[in-house]
Amino acid sequence: MVGQLISFTAFGLPLAMMLVFRSSRRRLLLIGAALTAGILAFAAESRLEGRAGSDIVPYWVTAIFVVGLFGLWCAGIALGSFVRRRL
Repeated sequence: MVGQLISFTAFGLPLAMMLVFRSSRRRLLLIGAALTAGILAFAAESRLEGRAGSDIVPYWVTAIFVVGLFGLWCAGIALGSFVRRRL
């Protein structure tokens, strides 16, 4: 359930920003890239402080998940751009 909410937010937020606020694609791509880099940096930093004996998800799994969310972000931008041109 939480994963679906995260996915819908990653897709719907840039779509809404494209349609409602008329944001540029370049600006939204920069925002998405900054969010991706920040999340990856936070995940890498939290791996250094892992507690002994705790099950930690490997960093590459987290990286694939975050890059996938960035792909959804870009898909929302693409669809918003397409719809905005048609309106």
